[in-house]
Amino acid sequence: MGSMDQQLFLALNFDGGPTLDSFMWWASGKWSWVPLYVFLLLAMKKKLEWKPFFWALVMIAVCIAINDQVASGLFKNWIQRLRPSHEPALEGLVHLVREPNGNWYKGGSFGFYSSHAANNAGVACFFLLLMNVREWQKIVMLLFMVLTVGYSRIYLGVHYPGDILMGFFMGIIIGWLCYQVYKWGAEKMNLAQ
Repeated sequence: MGSMDQQLFLALNFDGGPTLDSFMWWASGKWSWVPLYVFLLLAMKKKLEWKPFFWALVMIAVCIAINDQVASGLFKNWIQRLRPSHEPALEGLVHLVREPNGNWYKGGSFGFYSSHAANNAGVACFFLLLMNVREWQKIVMLLFMVLTVGYSRIYLGVHYPGDILMGFFMGIIIGWLCYQVYKWGAEKMNLAQ
């Protein structure tokens, strides 16, 4: 039934019960990963002087803004691929989770590609390049966050695996480009690191 992406989605989207529902809802939340981001920013501040730190913050914000606008403002409206939660052919097959207000969470109509996946992959890529991270603990934390957020979008029924993979790909590209702009700007402005 349906495309390979739909079949893979149906294999990954299941009813894991209230505990897993709650965890995936939390993992997908806008503010859930703030403690990890604070930890990463503190590590970044430890390495950088104030001016390059501020420039890095600007470029992280630019990375998020570009990822969000390209995914949500451009691709979703251009491609207009229905989310699994809105796909008539999958009605009754998609496990959905209730929002705190009691409504079923379905997201907007279109889902290609995931801005959640793109934003998190972009910030992780930027941070790893900036910090030249070789510490496996930080790499594991970032990968855990990126993969957990990505999977949570499938679990919640609002993205196909292809949406997530494209989000990761675009996020990494945009994160890499933002890091290149950061490096260029730091050199032009003579920002000591």
